Amino acid sequence: MAGRVALVCNYLSSNMKDNLRRGAVWIDKAGHNNGDLVCFGEYAFQGKEEDDYEKDISMADTIPGSITTEMGKLSKRHSLYVATGILERESGVLYDSAVLIDYTGKIVLKYRRISPQWHGKHADKNRYREGKNIRTALTPLGKVGIIICGDFFDDSVLARVKKVMPDCLVVPVAVPIADFEPSYGSAVSEKWATYKGEWIDQERR
Repeated sequence: MAGRVALVCNYLSSNMKDNLRRGAVWIDKAGHNNGDLVCFGEYAFQGKEEDDYEKDISMADTIPGSITTEMGKLSKRHSLYVATGILERESGVLYDSAVLIDYTGKIVLKYRRISPQWHGKHADKNRYREGKNIRTALTPLGKVGIIICGDFFDDSVLARVKKVMPDCLVVPVAVPIADFEPSYGSAVSEKWATYKGEWIDQERR
């Protein structure tokens, strides 16, 4: 893959419109610096409650929907690709999803997380569901694939990824930084180093 990739770790508030406005600033910066692909995290503009269905469904968006529409406008404005996670709703069901939007503003790849750890064991499986398929999209950057967070540590998912042989694998992740500090205190930086190391080791596999 040849191209300039921007990775965005964005501040998340309870107001999705504000989150989208901040996201637009980062995409504008990437565009002005000749970026080719901007990557946001898992449900990057919404967040997620702890299996509180009423709150989650109120935050969720359709695909296509308001988030992809806004991202599509920005992709087209700067002639770049955007990948982002979205807490998706469809007919009252929730999915941990992600999309790849091309430089014309079109959704060229949609993925629903396969590993179930994005919700608790006691979450209603009729309301919190997983995807089944792994696909790729051919782009000027090469063949791009998407999986989400815990999928990266699921050997069965990775085996399927290797079969489709993407040139670039986008892995949106959500890590609530505030949750680290009460547990680790002054050792939070060491925890982050360990967390980063686990991802690097897994990538080498």
